[in-house]
Amino acid sequence: MSDSSLKVLFHTKAREVWECPMKYYWRNHEHLTPKSKNPNMERGSYVHEVMNRGLSSRISAPTNDPEEALAIAFQESQEGYFMSSEVKSDADSMALFLWQKLQYYTVHSSEKLFEIPLKDGYTWRAKLDSILEVGGRKWQGEYKTTSQYASNLKRLYHSGIQPFLYLFVARECGEKLDGTKMFITTKKGCEVEEVIATDDQFEMARRFIYDTYDYVVLLEKLGYFPKNRTACVQLISECPYRSLCVEKASKTYVEEAVGLMFDRVDPLAHYGEVG
Repeated sequence: MSDSSLKVLFHTKAREVWECPMKYYWRNHEHLTPKSKNPNMERGSYVHEVMNRGLSSRISAPTNDPEEALAIAFQESQEGYFMSSEVKSDADSMALFLWQKLQYYTVHSSEKLFEIPLKDGYTWRAKLDSILEVGGRKWQGEYKTTSQYASNLKRLYHSGIQPFLYLFVARECGEKLDGTKMFITTKKGCEVEEVIATDDQFEMARRFIYDTYDYVVLLEKLGYFPKNRTACVQLISECPYRSLCVEKASKTYVEEAVGLMFDRVDPLAHYGEVG
């Protein structure tokens, strides 16, 4: 990976480096992403793509029929996803419910990218799912898809730092938003949860960004990425990089494991670019 792309920080990268620096290394230095796809992640990515294509069409041609825009978005978003027919059916239902709910809002932008400079050439990047307006107030639109844990998503999103990171970065770039409209979508419908940011939460987001920057700079300067053993195995999952962290593993073993289990994908591909 180029030095410039290593210096782009964002929420997912921060989560990885705090969870386990070795996981951060495999993902951001070696470009490794697991070949086996998580169907829940695939479903969410598919719904996001359908929304982005449909909303981008509506923004560029607001007088066009929204049902036609959605139909075209469905057609253009079929490739590259690894989902069973059942998961794909659920994803289509979720996209339809989310699209219907979004029609009550004026959409100013879809997948809006913001970036703030830090120090030493580092930047923090955030891509908002959408910027919405209703009743003269502007909001971040955030899309969440779930099979059955809508109540848990609400709780985690109110107590977690993620929505406030995006709002803080947007505000630093001159886009002041009142808060987040979180669209929690299941195969049965879509609920909208409102999250208002306070000054304390903006300060929390600022500290998180600069603490992450300090930690990443330290790790990169030392060239040392320690393994957090408590992150290797969790209640319902195993770290996908665990096989590469086996002590005294031979170089040949690691090379074979990489070839069998991982693709090399730049983390900035999420933003539609390669650093």
